[in-house]
Amino acid sequence: MSVRLIATDLDGTLLLGDKNISPVNRRALSLCHDRGIRVAFASGRSFQSARLLARLLDFPVALLGLNGCRADETAFGPTLFEETHRRENAIALWERLKATGAYFICYCAERVYMGNPQSTEGHDVTPGPRGEAGFLQIYTPDEDEFYRDGCVKANKFVLFSRDGEKRDAARLAAQGLDVNVFSSWWDNVEIVPGGVSKGRGLARLAAHFGVDMGDVMAFGDYDNDESMLSAAGHPVAMASGSDAVKKPGRPLADSVGEYILSQMEAGKI
Repeated sequence: MSVRLIATDLDGTLLLGDKNISPVNRRALSLCHDRGIRVAFASGRSFQSARLLARLLDFPVALLGLNGCRADETAFGPTLFEETHRRENAIALWERLKATGAYFICYCAERVYMGNPQSTEGHDVTPGPRGEAGFLQIYTPDEDEFYRDGCVKANKFVLFSRDGEKRDAARLAAQGLDVNVFSSWWDNVEIVPGGVSKGRGLARLAAHFGVDMGDVMAFGDYDNDESMLSAAGHPVAMASGSDAVKKPGRPLADSVGEYILSQMEAGKI
């Protein structure tokens, strides 16, 4: 098996329940780097959030964030590409998602605009800065600022609700617009510009590094990962993942690191 790039989702895949990278996962990815295999985090998270995890490793990690909206060569840049919603689509989505009554956010570069801010189980709804100096994101409920500045920078909308009817309403809100709709967990709906997906983003990232997609190993656990797994030459679904990624004949893994190490021991990587 020829592997020149390993791309892994974060939440539910590389990260444990405590949202940390386990020692076995660190060791496996470090060995990949030592063997000349590039490593990329491919996540629904923003650049600012994913980079905090990338900096825990002692080698460069490429970042593909926001379900394929943005790619950065390393945790310190440069940014390779970034996709945004058209202004009219961003405004329409804001108004339609607001009408659902559920909490939602819109990622817009260094700002994250909060719609219908309210207590939402499992999610931090506190306004203010997150990240670290030089790479902060400011969470704000300032709707006027969104209409003035954010709507031309909007990457991804995410609605959070444990109410299935509200999630269905969010999907309906996207109809008729040039967008793609995903879920990265059962309680959310994520809306990105049309044509954007982890699979397309990973293909662009691999091309930047001169890597054929046939030489890419990808790990994922949920519906938004399926395009990436389908595009990679060596897809691996997490055993704990959704049915959407556990295709017949596709390898399953309990741990990213343990799977990689087993393939190394077998001489396949």
